[in-house]
Amino acid sequence: MEEKAVAKQKPKTAVVQPEATESGRLVEMAINKDLDIDKLERVISMHREMKKEHNKEQFDIHFSKMQKEFTPIKRNKKGDKAKYAPVDDMIKKYGGIISNYGFSYSWDEIQNDDKSLTVVLTISGYGHDKKNSKLLPEYLPDKGEQSGKAIMNVLQAEGTRSTYGYRYTFKAGFGITETNEDTDGEIKLTFNDAFNYAEDITWLKSAKTKEDLKEVWGRIYKELKKNNDTIGKGILTEVYTNQKKAVTK
Repeated sequence: MEEKAVAKQKPKTAVVQPEATESGRLVEMAINKDLDIDKLERVISMHREMKKEHNKEQFDIHFSKMQKEFTPIKRNKKGDKAKYAPVDDMIKKYGGIISNYGFSYSWDEIQNDDKSLTVVLTISGYGHDKKNSKLLPEYLPDKGEQSGKAIMNVLQAEGTRSTYGYRYTFKAGFGITETNEDTDGEIKLTFNDAFNYAEDITWLKSAKTKEDLKEVWGRIYKELKKNNDTIGKGILTEVYTNQKKAVTK
């Protein structure tokens, strides 16, 4: 009887379809090179860490560029103790700039057991998130001096507390600075601010032309960016903006 020829079968190998993601390509490469599971997990973990670092770097680069366009906002609403800029005004002034630079933001409220409230602002962009939070104690509204009755009801008090948390976290998270309407361009600094940035302030105010001011500001801003000094950026940006108006008159 004539024997039938039996074709030799090649060992089956896993066929990996190329994926759009970098992780998929790493998995494909690992399988094709017969990497064991431990090595594969280390490769993927290393890739994820590198991606996180890259995303944060892109976030920081674009965030810094965005802040260059943030001019101080005027305090135009009277509070119990001082004027302030409402969060709605901040969103109106800076919202378009934030969106144009590829960022978004959202708030979360966490009710704590002790009746305090934690307001959390999350800024997102380029695959990275940055959070800023404010812990607010239980808010008990003041009572009227004559009537002795609470000026606000419970819902109004809760709304006031939430709004304050939104304003605080937005201002701190984005590095917003405020200026007074009635200072006629003069900046009110704390003693520590005046001491810490005295040299830079003097340097900016000594510039008499637009060209000189631009050069001085470039050097100062480079140092602020290097040190990630958001407080200094806010204070000195205000000085720069006012001096820019002065030299162009």
